Amino acid sequence: MITLLSLLLLLAAPPAGNPGSNLPRNPVQRFNQLDTNNDGAITPDEAPNWFKMKGLDANNDRRITLKEGMDWLTQQQANQQTPRNPRTPQTPGSPATPETDSNLLKAGNIVYADTPTDARRQSLDIYGSTKDSVQPVVVFIHGGGWAKGDKAGVGRKAQWLASEGWMLVSINYRLSPAVKHPAHIEDVAEAIAWVHDNIAKHGGDPERIVVMGHSAGAHLAALVATDPKRLGKHDKSLSIIDRAILLDGAAYDIPNLLSYRNLPDSSRTMHHNWVGTREADHVDASPSLHIKEGTDIPPFLILHTDRALGTAECKAMARKMEEAGIPAITVLCDEETHTSMNRNLGTEGHTPTEAVRLTLEGANDGD
Repeated sequence: MITLLSLLLLLAAPPAGNPGSNLPRNPVQRFNQLDTNNDGAITPDEAPNWFKMKGLDANNDRRITLKEGMDWLTQQQANQQTPRNPRTPQTPGSPATPETDSNLLKAGNIVYADTPTDARRQSLDIYGSTKDSVQPVVVFIHGGGWAKGDKAGVGRKAQWLASEGWMLVSINYRLSPAVKHPAHIEDVAEAIAWVHDNIAKHGGDPERIVVMGHSAGAHLAALVATDPKRLGKHDKSLSIIDRAILLDGAAYDIPNLLSYRNLPDSSRTMHHNWVGTREADHVDASPSLHIKEGTDIPPFLILHTDRALGTAECKAMARKMEEAGIPAITVLCDEETHTSMNRNLGTEGHTPTEAVRLTLEGANDGD
């Protein structure tokens, strides 16, 4: 379930590298900020997305009071504390690849690499509405165990993001076993640098870029947003990324992951397939191990399903970010599977969708 407190803190958090910001840091302040007429309640015109959160308007009077919000929060926290049966670690699976939103495709198969070695894999698609206004951008990185998947599998994302006023850029990258780390992350960084340099020509806003990935794509989104040398190779800093949104990744500290005694042999083989067996490469490929205080690492939204190993990886990375003073929250989506979290993104009433919606709202507001 979504933790209202965590989401509000993320929305209210100052941008990385701006500790002097006077933006509110707690839900009461955020409530008061949204209650623009100071009548003690939030109405749909003041915060429309709040009314999409099931049960928040407890008496259905189209007004959310602070008491209703806090009562709802208390209930969600109680739900999260309910014991669950432990599960064995699972291997990240291939993402679903439903039909694309071709009616929103503005430009397809654009090669983003200056010197491509695989033009198909080093390419991207741009989806967006026909609105004249400049649109903020979500760069989506597909999953598939670093060995499968394709940028075409955007599902409902393009249509949903367009309805929210956002542009979607879905990227491909070279896959294993043809390549190993760092080829995947080098492609991702070059694609994001291309977006920053060129998206304005397609109606996108280069100053508002959010990176989002699923499964292996979540790992790559986390790595490009924490390791400054990736974008630095293209004379870019981490500050060009406003938010990072991770959908059920489970590989943020590779040395720790591979030391897990109950890690299935198939998972160990999969990781060796894309990152190799050298410890130095495992460290280099680990987002958690690049987190440092005083950097431009953006706020993170880390969504995860009820998988033992994935949950541990997500929470450990969030703790490291919090210790470094970087806003990060984890949201347990216990009604989702690894596949449904990605496949159903953009569906009304879908918990991950609502969490992502609120995060994008905060990024769009500049919070």
